[in-house]
Formats: sequence, C-alpha cells, structure tokens
Amino acid sequence: LVVTTAQHAPLLEKLLPLRRRIARVALRLTPGSLLEIIKLRKGKTVGILSYSKRFGDLMARTCSEYTEEVQLLPPRVFSPELDMQAFLKDKDAVLVPKGYEKYCSGETAKMLDRFGGKLIACSYELDEGSFLYLKEKTKRLLEEKTGGSHDGPGI
Repeated sequence: LVVTTAQHAPLLEKLLPLRRRIARVALRLTPGSLLEIIKLRKGKTVGILSYSKRFGDLMARTCSEYTEEVQLLPPRVFSPELDMQAFLKDKDAVLVPKGYEKYCSGETAKMLDRFGGKLIACSYELDEGSFLYLKEKTKRLLEEKTGGSHDGPGI
C-alpha cells in the first residue's frame, strides 16, 4: 500500500502497476500548529521558512486564512544563500516546518533557536476521514491477500 496526497497520486499511478494499492489522503494542520498561527495579532510581521516552495506556500495560505491583518511576507526556502540575519530582522514571528533542523545548517538552526520572536513549528496530520478510509483500505487489501476476513485488532 502506498499512501500519498491527491497531488502526488497521478505520478505514482503512472509508476505503479497496481493502482488500487495507492491510497489518497488529505492532510490538515495539527491543532497545536493552527492554534499558534491563530494567536498572531494584527500588525505583526510574519516570515515563512520551508524546505520546499510548495510547503511554504501551504503554510502561507493557512496563515492568511486564519489571521487578520498580519504582514505576511513571501515564503523563503532554506538554502546556504539565504542571509538569516537579514531574514529574521524585523520579524515578530517565523513559521517553520516541524523538525526544521534537518532542513538547514547547524548555524541556521542556532539562529532560529535564538530568534527573539515567536517561532511556530508547523506540521500536518491525516484528517479523520482519511484515517478511516486508510483503515478500511488496509483491511480490504489484507483480506484479499489472506483470502478471508480479518477480524483481528484494529489498525
């Protein structure tokens, strides 16, 4: 079973012969991440650092949907060319992916750890509907493989 988002599913369907073993799921921002974004107040300047343009754009869209009148700057991607001192200057908050340390240099991680503003680690999780769908799909595939019903413990 290959679990992926709807955006990546068409590419996988071209690569894999058994399309029914691809499970498309929807992700949502974790409640803790969303709560921190909602707390951003009017007039605050918010920067976004990400490991990819797509993830940065997703965080920007979420931030703009759940905040009012914050100055949201265009997302930036972690790179050796990024001047972190200049980036962090005059920011009240910075959104980063959870576990950002693995996407940047040690020096960049230290600068973010020492950042005087609010550092908001954003992560995504399966939504409830996708979890139920994945559970049922896994059960059906297991039944196909074993040739019968599977009444064991829940997945």
